[in-house]
Amino acid sequence: MVFRVSGKRICTEKPAVHVDKMHSHDYYEIYCILSGDADYCVEGSRYHLRAGDIMLMRKGEVHVVQLKSDDTYERICVYFDIHEILEQVEAPQLLKMFNDRPLGKFNHYRAELFPGNHWAEYLDKICAIEDSGMRLCYLLPLLHELAEGMQTVMNAPPGAQKDRAAPIIKYINENLNEELSLDLLAERFYISKAHLNRLFKQATGTTAWEYITVKRLFLAKELISAGTHPTDAYGKCGFNEYTTFFRSYKHHFGLSPKEHMEGVAEQ
Repeated sequence: MVFRVSGKRICTEKPAVHVDKMHSHDYYEIYCILSGDADYCVEGSRYHLRAGDIMLMRKGEVHVVQLKSDDTYERICVYFDIHEILEQVEAPQLLKMFNDRPLGKFNHYRAELFPGNHWAEYLDKICAIEDSGMRLCYLLPLLHELAEGMQTVMNAPPGAQKDRAAPIIKYINENLNEELSLDLLAERFYISKAHLNRLFKQATGTTAWEYITVKRLFLAKELISAGTHPTDAYGKCGFNEYTTFFRSYKHHFGLSPKEHMEGVAEQ
């Protein structure tokens, strides 16, 4: 059975005030800020973080950290994909706080909402232990606590500021297989292309077109993983030419669509 669990604790003293590059993963992420002055932007929602706060990102959910000062920036990042295990033990509810919500919504678990939690201990153990199987022993109770806290998070006052790009981001995600030119988006939302890209730069750290491309690539990867041939998948994701799709896919994922398909078949 294939699964992966990894974690790392990172401390950056006197970090340069900056915006990281927008990115997403083909695995789940739990991020905990221990110190620093940062905003976390996910799919058009902006969350201001305080020490002990946790952010949850599911596969393909685009996010970026924006540092606001040069305060010491320390965080823990845990990455995992244990979908097969949870299906086998009939416990898919342990991923509901990742999957059972809209993009960019309810990502933020504020530390003060859960006094006395054991998150820090679980996260530290996952980072310290070398054996992946032992990391899983601490990840599962952590997921259980997060799943138990989901309703508290959903009922709490909104913790995110909605970026002005949010409605555009929502439209893009609902129409990835349709035409999504910058001209079309600018006309639909009554703004100039320059202003459109400024909004996206603030919300995601990149341009609107790069955001569209990344989201389409992840959709294609999901289709290929589910058995769709690459020559069929690219058209279903809004790409007009296979050569453009091929180059973008290999650049972003480090392997070609065909290599990905063959890797899935071998599993």
